[in-house]
Amino acid sequence: KSVLIVSHSNVSVDNVAKQTFNQVKDSPLSGLLKESKILRYGYVRDEELQKNDYITSFKVVIKNSADKNRFDKLQEEYRKLTAEAEASNDTDIQQKIIHINQAIKEIKSKHKETEKKLVANAQLVATTVSKIYADSLFENITYDVVMFDEITRRATRVWLPAL
Repeated sequence: KSVLIVSHSNVSVDNVAKQTFNQVKDSPLSGLLKESKILRYGYVRDEELQKNDYITSFKVVIKNSADKNRFDKLQEEYRKLTAEAEASNDTDIQQKIIHINQAIKEIKSKHKETEKKLVANAQLVATTVSKIYADSLFENITYDVVMFDEITRRATRVWLPAL
């Protein structure tokens, strides 16, 4: 069976992904993580989850890439600089943040198609409603089960009949 878990907020999706990972990692189903069959797709807000090489779709793609070390260094630098930027109004720091963010986006863009193929083949995908609306990936994928968190009436009318 294939399952799509959807919520309006990244925090909710992150929580579902973390809980799923924690329940599956030491169980007989742990092979699903190694085979990239359980994935969190989209913007990850949770720092712990951002580092997870098994459930966060982009991290799964990048972990064996030649870009991995550069990507990890850019992310660490970005975190440090954003913390510094909160404490000061230094325009040099702001410019560095913009430059690093652009480099991160370029790496993500380079691996986007690989990530989409991975997600299309997953058995369980957790993502946001906005990602489903905005990403053409979901136009041709059907799921056996769709689980909505914080469902609204509008989302029900738009999505449930289309399944």
